[in-house]
Amino acid sequence: MRHVTTALKALGAVAVLGIVGNSVSVAATGQGLVLGKSNKAATPTAIQRTTAGPVLTIRTKKTTDAPFTVNGRGWIRNLNADTLDGMDSSVFTRASTTAVLSGRVDAVEATANGAANQARTAQTGVDAIAPQLPIAQAMIELDGTVHAGSRGISSSTYNSVMRRYEIGLTKAPNYSTFAYVAQATPIDDCRIRVGDVNGKLIVSAGQPTVTTLGQCRFVLTVTPLS
Repeated sequence: MRHVTTALKALGAVAVLGIVGNSVSVAATGQGLVLGKSNKAATPTAIQRTTAGPVLTIRTKKTTDAPFTVNGRGWIRNLNADTLDGMDSSVFTRASTTAVLSGRVDAVEATANGAANQARTAQTGVDAIAPQLPIAQAMIELDGTVHAGSRGISSSTYNSVMRRYEIGLTKAPNYSTFAYVAQATPIDDCRIRVGDVNGKLIVSAGQPTVTTLGQCRFVLTVTPLS
């Protein structure tokens, strides 16, 4: 009887080892996913919920942890992003809105320049609209380079000796802080001050905890006062 009991125990141990072995194995095509392991498959894995609501819920231990990581740089269709560099989309001016307003101003200016008998009326319209529109909108990189899609900037350089950005404006060749309002919004973690020197817009940047000036990416908007 003791030999029978020993044999049954041995069979039970083998069965347990088999179950454990299956639980830690890496899932292959056609098998289930194994938590805590690297799962590989030869074909895509699709999950579809048959009722309304989210298909998958992913929670991290800390809210600051990334919920998942990827190694590809391809565009993912229908994947929306709520923020860009920590800023909500509401803080960015849409290019289509700016283009429409700029087009209206250009049309009014063309009418004023092309019809002498209507110049006074058309110019009144330009004067009413133009002060409300920025003459320059741009994103400036660390080295002073103007990001693609920017407008109204005739020149932009970073003066490493003076540690400041020196920016020329197309519609304000003699820029002055008394005639224009320049708003520089930092993209990186830094402090920004604006001013003017010799008809150019000057932007100085520094880190919050450092007294010396340095480099910083920022978004620039310049609007005439009148």
